[in-house]
Amino acid sequence: MYFNYAILSLSIFCLIVFKLSIVSLMVSYQSGNWFFVVIKLIIIIFLCYEIAREWLNNILPKKNTINRTAYDRSFLSVFIAVVGGAMLTSVLNHFVNLGPVVASCIVGLIGVVVLKKYQIPIYCGSFVGMASLGVLTNYWSILLAAGFSGLLFLIAGNVFIGFGGKLGAIAYFGTFLVAVMTGSISETLHPNLILIDYRLFLYFILAAVATYVFNKKSIYGAVPSSALVGLLFGLLIPFIHGGSSGSLTVGAFCGTFIGMSATNRLKSVWHIILAGIIGSLIFTYTQHYFIGLGGKLGAMAFVASISTSGFFDFWRNKRPRNKGLSER
Repeated sequence: MYFNYAILSLSIFCLIVFKLSIVSLMVSYQSGNWFFVVIKLIIIIFLCYEIAREWLNNILPKKNTINRTAYDRSFLSVFIAVVGGAMLTSVLNHFVNLGPVVASCIVGLIGVVVLKKYQIPIYCGSFVGMASLGVLTNYWSILLAAGFSGLLFLIAGNVFIGFGGKLGAIAYFGTFLVAVMTGSISETLHPNLILIDYRLFLYFILAAVATYVFNKKSIYGAVPSSALVGLLFGLLIPFIHGGSSGSLTVGAFCGTFIGMSATNRLKSVWHIILAGIIGSLIFTYTQHYFIGLGGKLGAMAFVASISTSGFFDFWRNKRPRNKGLSER
């Protein structure tokens, strides 16, 4: 039974990452940026490569182990943590007017300090709460989106372990599904002229590297690393750039999710930098699509993390190995 859940969650993640990748590719094509069209095609190729590796190396061979997963009574608590994180973030975001980035970071840190055992599902839920009121128009729709995300969180534990952005992709699934069900998905599509802001690339990569280093060097883990770096950039960037800081702040927060990647997935700072470049490209060319959907930032980071890992895994597997003297 649990193996079937793994297949279902893998399929959902594939739909999410390919949808964002193809939208980014099509926008590049429509903009006439042929260089980026080629880059996006390469990204999609390595995305496919890494997904195939995930299936062949980490899911299919472990079918029996996955099926023996024991029922855990804490499943309900985890589900409630996702929903609670979503609702609290939505309150801080819309009614305390902290904004989506700061609200999500604060809820993530509350989870770390108050309910450390549930910090990961709480942080996942916070991304649902980042959704705009134009998409999730009332608390019932937020609750429903959080419920869908909580269900995916529970069944996706054996899939794409250690990739940054996975939590956001889970939240994106819930908010997108509810937006389609309620008809508000049309409010998320505002095709417009794409403008390249190189400051975005800088902040995106800096936030990704800072989160990765803090996560790797500290004893606190990925959630506080992302939340602290996101909060820092969320406060500093508006102070530095004033009214033009909106997309820069959001882009930097997106970068922190790449930095949450485990070191067995993205193994060095150079891996993070490449993922940051890819993520900022995906961000730039999808910024007018799926606006206001909670978890979109993490989903884009998820695309970047998987495709970057695919590139380095392909390089390692195809690189010729030096033979020892005894083999000459």
